[in-house]
Amino acid sequence: MGIKKNGYEGYTPADLTDASKYSDLLKAGHSKAQDTFYEMSIPLA
Repeated sequence: MGIKKNGYEGYTPADLTDASKYSDLLKAGHSKAQDTFYEMSIPLA
């Protein structure tokens, strides 16, 4: 589930609170093969 917009198309953080803007992006043609995740580790000591 997600909002099919980005910062260039008028997406704002306030859109996250409006459940009607969410849709199933897999049904809309999103490819899982193009997903990217980043992880950062910050030492606390």
